[in-house]
Amino acid sequence: MGKLSNSIKAWIQKESLPNAYFKMSEKYFFPVAERIYNQYTSRSNQRIPWVVGINGSQGSGKSTLSSFLQMVLSHKYGLNCIVLSIDDLYKTKLSRQQLGQKVHPLLKTRGVPGTHDMELAFRVFKDVLESNSESIIRIPRFDKSQDDRLTEDRWELYKGKVDVLLFEGWCVGTNPQKDSELNLPVNEFERKEDPDRTWRCYVNSALETEYKQLFSYINQLIMLKAPNFDCVYKWRRLQERKLRNRPSDGNSSDSIMSDAEVLRFIQHYERLTLNNLHELPRQCDCVMFLNDNHEVYKSITRETGSTM
Repeated sequence: MGKLSNSIKAWIQKESLPNAYFKMSEKYFFPVAERIYNQYTSRSNQRIPWVVGINGSQGSGKSTLSSFLQMVLSHKYGLNCIVLSIDDLYKTKLSRQQLGQKVHPLLKTRGVPGTHDMELAFRVFKDVLESNSESIIRIPRFDKSQDDRLTEDRWELYKGKVDVLLFEGWCVGTNPQKDSELNLPVNEFERKEDPDRTWRCYVNSALETEYKQLFSYINQLIMLKAPNFDCVYKWRRLQERKLRNRPSDGNSSDSIMSDAEVLRFIQHYERLTLNNLHELPRQCDCVMFLNDNHEVYKSITRETGSTM
């Protein structure tokens, strides 16, 4: 454990996380890793990978938690673990432009269900679920600074059998809404730019079909629950500022958003984020409650309803 602790502390420093992150991980995240391990090993058939969904609003810390869990599951429990973000499954910029012309202009903007390449998603899941010691899995990557998917020669390669897949994303596990719930716009953005419900009905239809099928592979769902939607703007704005300050390997950063663009962008997510905050916790194996500063202050697990 000492060697793992040192590795985690080094990782915390590398990721520019607050020093308090280690204490928070000891109280909340290590138990989640143990819970994943216990559920993985309690099955009669461990040849099939265990799929863990990680849901959280924009900027809630899903990617950071996924990296942490991957490190612990690999080094402490000896599991072959990979992380897949639903963000890396977005349609290409060209495909979204074509979709926007065909269905609704708002679908040119990445993010909502319907803007992911589901054929690619199912192919990656198939490769993971059927993996063995000889497998070579190609994991797609999306460059948000370019608003486009990287070419296949820049995707990551994973070799071997996968024990645990950590599948993270803001809409992972999200349920469709009732048709009647789509009638009233949730913000001025929807009122002005989707007055006839075409966009939100298309998004909801995607959730009812392909996304429901994809999410059915999830064995265990974890949620990082934001205190409210107001935090999402604050957190997403922070994300964009980090992207802006990150070395770009010579690529243009034209697609990195200003604060005003972030404010508009997150309104695409408001409807489903609010619905998730209200509805999703009851489906989750574990819910971790966040305060305004990304700190977990409470965790509830499903079977016992126990609180940490």
